[in-house]
Amino acid sequence: VPLSLLLILLYYIVTVLKTIAGGFLFSDYDPASFNSIIVFVRSVGLVVLWIAANWLVCTLLGGKGKLKEIIIVTCYSLLPLILEGVIHIILSNVLLPVEASFLSILSTIGLIYFGFMLVIGMLKIHDYSMGKFIWTALISVAAMAIIIFLIIMLIILLQQFGGFVVTIVTELLS
Repeated sequence: VPLSLLLILLYYIVTVLKTIAGGFLFSDYDPASFNSIIVFVRSVGLVVLWIAANWLVCTLLGGKGKLKEIIIVTCYSLLPLILEGVIHIILSNVLLPVEASFLSILSTIGLIYFGFMLVIGMLKIHDYSMGKFIWTALISVAAMAIIIFLIIMLIILLQQFGGFVVTIVTELLS
């Protein structure tokens, strides 16, 4: 698990560096509008969300993988994306805009290899057939959407409650 946490940290760092330190010809980086929290949510947040949703779904549908194993498989699967990000940072500072297709090919290969490692790992730890894995993966994606919806609803509810408390305090003090 410590190595998995290191890999997810490296994935976040590489994602930030890909945005900041990538070649200016291939990046739309604007220092005034850059927000590392958004990058954190888009990278680490999605991984954590996948881990939680997959664990919830596979626990209900007879998956044999434990939470620790799901964390390890998912984070180890990020290795191709980390390597792709490092190579992308280096090449984007060297290549010309007409050679951008090399970066697209590199990105596609990294994503395909990530998906392949994730699928094989999930098949192995949950002891699923391919059909059952596809079914549970689709349900996991739906669970991710439900979790995001509930988080948004909770944030809205807390904002409204905070406004209510401020209004009551203001009325009591005046």
